[in-house]
Amino acid sequence: MTSSGFSSNCPENQINTATAEGDQFSKKTKTNRAQKWDASTCLAFAVRARTNHSRERWAQRGLEDSSESDLEVRVLLLRQLYLVRIEEERINEALKIVDQMALIGALRDLVEHDRARLLWAVGQKQEAIRAQRYALRLAPPDRRSFHGMALAAFLFFCGDLESALRAAVKAERWSHRDRALVRAFRALIELSLNRTPEEIEEIQRALFKSRLREGYGRYVLGMIAYRLGNRARAVKHLRAFLHRNAKISRAKEITLKEELECARSILSEVEGVS
Repeated sequence: MTSSGFSSNCPENQINTATAEGDQFSKKTKTNRAQKWDASTCLAFAVRARTNHSRERWAQRGLEDSSESDLEVRVLLLRQLYLVRIEEERINEALKIVDQMALIGALRDLVEHDRARLLWAVGQKQEAIRAQRYALRLAPPDRRSFHGMALAAFLFFCGDLESALRAAVKAERWSHRDRALVRAFRALIELSLNRTPEEIEEIQRALFKSRLREGYGRYVLGMIAYRLGNRARAVKHLRAFLHRNAKISRAKEITLKEELECARSILSEVEGVS
């Protein structure tokens, strides 16, 4: 439900700055048993692991080798275990891992965002909103628009549209590279309040031309088109959004639950597609 994936500063993209060439755990350990892998290398392999088992083994190995000075790396290694627990639908254990991540102190805004996502997934919506507000307070300048839009999305799906709009307006002020998307999301909230934003056509064109068009941008474009009564355009964008997210991880499925359900519902309404 929150917008992980819509910003270059989301947790997944922060982590994917690590470099490796794929999930080679068994092959590497067979041929390099004496090799000493540092924590950053273990993190890189964990990020690219193709199975939960391999992801967990690399993360655990990295945690054993990381020093107390590698605080960010330790948080990111624990986050790999968090993702494994979500994939295995062990949400309570994932929340305990978030607590461990928070105790380390590094990347705290991203940790609180992860907490918010899980709380939302288990139906604790007000607690999720509080956690996301805290993430926003902790955020460095380059992640404020990401956290502000995530907060706006939580409030939007809770039905608190006025609060969602205020959060989106602030996020738009902080935005830079993701401005086209944040601006369009703000416009969607205004349309949901039966207000027509100024320059709505220009807002749509800017997002469509943006690198952020794919993924979450398709959902926003589809919903704007639907609110404006352009059903053909809505179907085009919402179909693209569903196609892009047809085979996603459990963690991302939790993140986009409301958006996916909304897109399917509208397509069903418009053309009888489930």
